[in-house]
Amino acid sequence: MPDLGAYERGLTALRTSSQFPDMAKALAAAIERETVVFGVRAGWVPEGRE
Repeated sequence: MPDLGAYERGLTALRTSSQFPDMAKALAAAIERETVVFGVRAGWVPEGRE
């Protein structure tokens, strides 16, 4: 991803899709819990707190 905001922009675009309600139902049936981990230090994290 180009930046940490890309994830949120992607979710926003997904929610506006006419297919989102069907996708959300399928995902809800298949996924119990989801954890998203970013492998970069966010700009707001102080140095040394990686």
